[in-house]
Amino acid sequence: MKNKIISVKANAKVNLALHVIGQRSDGLHLLDSIVAFPEYGDELCFEEADELSLSISGPYGNQLSKETTDASNLIIRAVKLLRYQNNGVAIKLIKNLPIASGIGGGSSNAAITLKTLSMLWKEKMPKLTDILDLGADVPVCLSNELQRIQGIGEIRTELTKPSPMWIVLANPGIKIPTAKIFGLLRSKENGKLEPLLDTTDQDSFLRYLIRQRNDLEIVTSDLFPEVRKLLHAINDTSNCKLSRMSGSGATCFGLYTEKNHALQAKEMIENCFSKAWVVSASLFLANPSHDIVC
Repeated sequence: MKNKIISVKANAKVNLALHVIGQRSDGLHLLDSIVAFPEYGDELCFEEADELSLSISGPYGNQLSKETTDASNLIIRAVKLLRYQNNGVAIKLIKNLPIASGIGGGSSNAAITLKTLSMLWKEKMPKLTDILDLGADVPVCLSNELQRIQGIGEIRTELTKPSPMWIVLANPGIKIPTAKIFGLLRSKENGKLEPLLDTTDQDSFLRYLIRQRNDLEIVTSDLFPEVRKLLHAINDTSNCKLSRMSGSGATCFGLYTEKNHALQAKEMIENCFSKAWVVSASLFLANPSHDIVC
């Protein structure tokens, strides 16, 4: 019998707002954040095999291969959480997302690996505490729905999506040390998100997001002036409804209500930042699945 092959897309994770509201005694930070998943990300292919293997290609494949080992790679670590019966699998990763860029590429890959292999091997998903050991962003990446995350990432609340819009993601080509950014944050006890009254109305949702913030943005943009320059450029594009940094950076984004406005903004940013990674993608489509294809 021919081996089963499953092809999957692991979408980028974008913090539309990110408030740092405390710090635990173990050093982990408490967050209050709204997370969305654009229709763009890394691609993975899983094939039944006798042994475990991982091959990496794509625009950022060589960089990832050089900078990670099997012991540190989140995909391999996720496989080992489920490999109770010594199951084998051959995994191919097309790495489309920049590394250490604030949009959860590794976490999304780990999450989709857990979901896919749980289905392929008919194994139960690991406990939340074990998933959190892979990284605080992994649990939220188990779903592509619009979500509010709290705590260190273990508290997730699914939100009703507004009507579809478009996002432009841009990274100036620098890697951001997340731990350093959190360490330089002056205040670790900032205000929570405002109460979410209505996420279904697009205009109301955008006005709500504008009133929120990313507490890490000022730290990162002070340390890396390229980020501040990129944020200003996105904000200056025509019909941009919101410009903000995602996570600890350096990826920034702009939100648009029309696809052609997003495409025009993408072209403008590419012209201004010739070495930047820039993509445009849809957001809040009716079926934001992980596109598992058997």
